[in-house]
Amino acid sequence: VMMPSITELFLRKEIMECLRNRELSYDELRECLESKGIYVEGLQLRSIIASMIRSGEIRKVIDPLKRKFILTC
Repeated sequence: VMMPSITELFLRKEIMECLRNRELSYDELRECLESKGIYVEGLQLRSIIASMIRSGEIRKVIDPLKRKFILTC
């Protein structure tokens, strides 16, 4: 198992900050990061989110009103 890079650890912390007390779609999460001046390649962001879901840090659930997946911690 590879250790996460400093960049990945920073992104994980910022993702958790964005999700604190609210649920966001992938696009809303990306907008939250970009509003902080954090721009991430889509593939890298999806990979980090998937890893965080597998480790149980965040959850992916379906929002029946928006009819899309949302992320929550």
